[in-house]
Amino acid sequence: MPSFQRLTLFLAMSSPISIPGGLSVPLVPRRDKIIESPIMLSSSPPLLLPTIPSHRVHERAPRPMPPVLPLMERLVQDGTMKRVEDPSVLEEDDKKVFNKKLESDIVTIGQKIEGGSNNFGIWTVIDYQGHPRDDLIMKILPERGPKSYGEAKALRMMHLLVDSGETRVPASSTKGDKDLNSDPEGMSSRSNFHPAIIMKKKKGVLLKETRIYKTATPKEQLALDEQVVNWSCKIAAKDAVMSKVYHNDNNPNNALVTIIDGTIAELELVDYGPPDTYIVIREIEEEKLYKMCKSLMNKHLGRILGSLGKP
Repeated sequence: MPSFQRLTLFLAMSSPISIPGGLSVPLVPRRDKIIESPIMLSSSPPLLLPTIPSHRVHERAPRPMPPVLPLMERLVQDGTMKRVEDPSVLEEDDKKVFNKKLESDIVTIGQKIEGGSNNFGIWTVIDYQGHPRDDLIMKILPERGPKSYGEAKALRMMHLLVDSGETRVPASSTKGDKDLNSDPEGMSSRSNFHPAIIMKKKKGVLLKETRIYKTATPKEQLALDEQVVNWSCKIAAKDAVMSKVYHNDNNPNNALVTIIDGTIAELELVDYGPPDTYIVIREIEEEKLYKMCKSLMNKHLGRILGSLGKP
């Protein structure tokens, strides 16, 4: 019993196609059209026709959406905040803060208490205009420029700047608080002056230097780190609203703590230098900044937690 099959042909040729069984199908050349012809076929194997590529125009894929920037980057882009070293936030008076010389008749520098990769260290101040001996510290910067101007500006806005100018860099002392200004051998150079900031000394020590941290297990240490980060973020967000200075690097190494009865009783933020200090230009919500800060620092602490127990 003969059977009918539907043979679908793409028309791209002008000559007839011969089909086994003695039949031929004349084709009229037309582009992108399909013809369906009922043709009686013999029991011969099915005819395989060559595939003819389609000439249809493909639609363009939709463009991908731009990535969502982190909140901190968006705040900088829309002008809500600017980095403290941004020249646009520096006024003429900000660039005059290091014009005077801080010679030994003005300030007596003591012992180097902290070194720095981007400065000449932080030093005790033995005497400055009658201030108590342990009340002030001096930070000596490498050179004038937007970074040093910006740091002095941020400290002034935070009511931490006492004085500024240029001074010579003392040599490090291991003999306690020694008056290096009166010791010619204690000066690394008698001719080179560098920008210097005299600021209020904040009380407390780094968390990692406390007894409760040193005797804690790794997980207990992480819990203490989280407590310091949470507190630091609250202070930073409040300062941004009240003083218009935002301290963005709120890890435990930028906070001094006071321990009372085995718990953290007080906390002070330190280091208002670039690149993680910002001047707030427009109004911003304190709660939004706090959540942003917590989210950023929790990611950092999360990486630490994930490494616990690993060889």
